[in-house]
Amino acid sequence: MSYGWCKDGKLVCPVHRFSYDIHTGRGSAGQGDYIQTYPVEIRSNGVYVGVSSRWDLISKLFGGK
Repeated sequence: MSYGWCKDGKLVCPVHRFSYDIHTGRGSAGQGDYIQTYPVEIRSNGVYVGVSSRWDLISKLFGGK
């Protein structure tokens, strides 16, 4: 996806030409898939992406907060 592009509110995969809603990550009709989305904040000193640690993910899977 790193070489993909945005078109009509969708992120397009350059290899498979699959497209995904940039807000929800849902694949277009008929694809039956999705991609993970992350919160993004644009500030004067850069773009910040909210990425959880692996520990956060494991903790959620096993009933943590």
